[in-house]
Amino acid sequence: MKIETIDQLCDVYESTKDKLIAEASNPASIGVAEIQNALRDMRDLAVEEIKRNTYPDHTDIIALEKVRFNWSLETFPEATPQGSLAKAKEELQEILAEISKGRRDPEEYADAIMCIFDIAGRMGINASVVMLYYANKIQKNKQRTWIKNPDNSYSHIKDNS
Repeated sequence: MKIETIDQLCDVYESTKDKLIAEASNPASIGVAEIQNALRDMRDLAVEEIKRNTYPDHTDIIALEKVRFNWSLETFPEATPQGSLAKAKEELQEILAEISKGRRDPEEYADAIMCIFDIAGRMGINASVVMLYYANKIQKNKQRTWIKNPDNSYSHIKDNS
């Protein structure tokens, strides 16, 4: 089968993943490490294919978000920041479920990022502004003192000035 579209590539990936998982249930057939390696190789091939076919450049988050947000406004004209926030919470729960199962699905992270950008966009804050603050926040966070919380998260020590 010649793969000509991203959808075809995704279909092949999903069907192959399902076959590998089914084979893993038979201990004599294939090991978990082999499945993980095969899936990783397939994912890497998919990423390369997407890079060749994606517009704009997949590393230009500002341009990608502009395309995504314009599509979102057209597709979901009645969406609100609150609705997008509810969807973001749902996507974060899906990530939590994946983590709990020991799985990594980059598409779930993409969904969550899209929701966060959608909230900001619907509040009138475009991706360029978000990323400017993102860069500034990195510098600010580097200057802070951090403490480990009981749940293994971290918090900065509050400045009382």
